[in-house]
Amino acid sequence: MLQQEKDIIAEAARQLTICNACRYCEGYCDVWDAIEIRREFSPHDVLHLANLCHDCRDCFYACPYIPPHEFAINIPKIMKESRMISYKQFVFPKAFRWILDRFAQTYFILTFLIFLALMTYVVFLHGATIFYKSYLPMQLLFPPYIFLLLEYSMYAYVFILWYIEGSKYWKYISKGAKVEIKSVFKALGDVFLHKNFRGGGTGCAYPYDKGNYFRLVAHALVMFGFIIDWVGILFYPFVSLSFILLYLLGSLMMFAGSVTLLIMSGLADKNVDTEGISSFSGAFLLLSVSGILFFLFLPTPTWTIFFLIRVSSVGSIFLLAPFSKFIHPIFRFLSLVWNRQELAMQQKVMHAP
Repeated sequence: MLQQEKDIIAEAARQLTICNACRYCEGYCDVWDAIEIRREFSPHDVLHLANLCHDCRDCFYACPYIPPHEFAINIPKIMKESRMISYKQFVFPKAFRWILDRFAQTYFILTFLIFLALMTYVVFLHGATIFYKSYLPMQLLFPPYIFLLLEYSMYAYVFILWYIEGSKYWKYISKGAKVEIKSVFKALGDVFLHKNFRGGGTGCAYPYDKGNYFRLVAHALVMFGFIIDWVGILFYPFVSLSFILLYLLGSLMMFAGSVTLLIMSGLADKNVDTEGISSFSGAFLLLSVSGILFFLFLPTPTWTIFFLIRVSSVGSIFLLAPFSKFIHPIFRFLSLVWNRQELAMQQKVMHAP
C-alpha cells in the first residue's frame, strides 16, 4: 500500500473513531451498526466499512462536525477514497490497476476498437450493403454457436477474475472467516431491496441535503435493467418477439436510471464529493441508447450498426469489469455478508448465558 493510501486509511480511521463516540447518525445505514461493535478501526475494518457504505450522504448533512469544524468529518468522501484503495489493492492481475484511474478513456477506446473489428468481420462475411440496403436476419449476422461461444467465454473470464478478487477481499476483511449461507441470503435481500439506499427511512440526501428516493430508484433501474438485458442476450438470436421486447425493457430501464444518475452526479454537492460526472453511468448510457436504437431500427437494414455498437459496449464493460468500478457489486455484497455475520455473532454474545 502506498504512503498516500495509508494516509487515507488513517484519516478514515480517525473520522470513524469520532463518529463512534458521537453516534448521532445511528440508524441511517448498516455502517453505523457495524462501527458500534468496534472500539478501533484497522485497515481491514476501514476497507470493509468503505464498501459497506452506499454513499447515501445522510450522515454528512446530519453531522455537526463537518468542515469547517476542526474535526472535519466527511464520511461519504473518505469512504469513497477508501473504496478506490480496496479496488486497487485486490485487483487481479495487478498490472491492470491503472485502468481504475482511466476507466472512461479505456472504455470508449476499447468499445471503438471492438466495433471496428466487428464491422470488418461483418463486411467481410456479408458485404457493406447489409447496413443500408439488403436486410440481414439476426440469425445470419453471427453464427449462433460462435456468438454464444464468445459470450460464455467472456462471462467465464469475468467470473473467474471476480472470484479471485472477491476471495482476496473476503479473506482480508473477515480475517479468514468462513462464509455462512444464512448471511449470504440475508445479504442478497439487502441488495435486491436496496436497504442501504433508504437512509433509515428518509432516503438518500443526494444530490442535495433533502432525503429522497431518486437514487434508490435510479440505481434499481440500472441494476435490474442490466440483469434483464444480460439474461435476454443469452437467447441470441432472438427468435421470438417476447425476447426482443424484454431486451428493450432492460434498455429503457438502464436509460432512465443512468440519465437520472448522471444528472444527479452533476448537481451533487461538491463539498461532499468532488468527482463530478460519473463515467461509469456514461458507459451504461451508451449501452442503453444503443439497445433502444437497435429496437427502433430493427425493421430496417440499419439495425445491424446499432446492434454492433451494443455488442461492443457490452464487451468492453465485461472485459474491463475486473479492473473498474464494476467490481463494486462483488466487494459491496461481500461486505454485506460479513456485516450480517458480525451482527449474528454479536447477537449470540449478547444472549449467551
